[in-house]
Amino acid sequence: KANQKWECMFEHLLKFIDKRRKQETEGLPEEEKDLWVWDGNVPTNEKADDGKAIGRWVNNQRTAKTKGSLKEERIKRLEDAGLKWSVLSSNSWNDTLEELRLYVAEQTKDGSEWDGNVPTNYQIKARADGHFAGEDRNLGRWVNRQRSLFQAGKLRKDRQVALEKLGLKWSMLDSTTWDAMYGNLIRYIEEKKATSGEWDGNVPANYRTQDNPPRALGRWINRQRTARVKRKLKPEHVDKLTVLGLKWSVHERTAKELEEIDREEIERAAASAAAAEIAKEDEIMNGTSNNNAVDEQKPETVSSSSGGGLEMSVVTSVASMQV
Repeated sequence: KANQKWECMFEHLLKFIDKRRKQETEGLPEEEKDLWVWDGNVPTNEKADDGKAIGRWVNNQRTAKTKGSLKEERIKRLEDAGLKWSVLSSNSWNDTLEELRLYVAEQTKDGSEWDGNVPTNYQIKARADGHFAGEDRNLGRWVNRQRSLFQAGKLRKDRQVALEKLGLKWSMLDSTTWDAMYGNLIRYIEEKKATSGEWDGNVPANYRTQDNPPRALGRWINRQRTARVKRKLKPEHVDKLTVLGLKWSVHERTAKELEEIDREEIERAAASAAAAEIAKEDEIMNGTSNNNAVDEQKPETVSSSSGGGLEMSVVTSVASMQV
């Protein structure tokens, strides 16, 4: 009877592997389907169609092998199927994908659409039979690692397909997420105007919204600035943020600040021009007085020659001038 139970569970394992292969290779070319490899693990809470706890059974086989009580023939059959003895469910890619599925289901349970993102600081726990248990893990960072692998061209195609089926956005700047953060920015601006009368065009880098979980609006703003500098921000997004009054540089001045600066510069320029005019008048007056004193003491001689070389001396008498 024990052998029959083991054989039954082993058959469930083979069915699970085949089901996983079909899920992760759907839509792929045949040559890529042939490259698919099972990751050697079964989520702890996985159950067969008849309700058998296949995930826990696999963990029991690992424990039995560690204790030396698992038959060699069974060890070989499990290894031939692709089972990995050292894989911990808490580190399994498929286990974490299952956690992402649960997260998406939670986000969309009221009929709303998932925005394709998971906050970086979002924590999950290893589950057992659907209940939270075990050590904390970070689902948000795991999602970001998948994005990095995808952008580097190192993410397995079957995993890419599985994530895209759930609706994961490969870029933080994708439109759905962008619109949600844009809405948060509008609310932030409204709050600022309600309390201080105006918005200065910036959001502190460490500012987070009051959502659950909180969203890092300040960091999002900085990413928009960076994307614009790299010419990766959509023109319509640039326009919408500009209309709101966003400063594209933290050193950028608001219109009111620029108006005040212009007024001060005009006043300084006018004062400088007036001072220059007075100095010029003083210079003219002093120069004229000096010339008069010289002219009274020394006559100016103008000589010219014509025909036979006649020399003419002209003495010019200059009257004193008063200004």
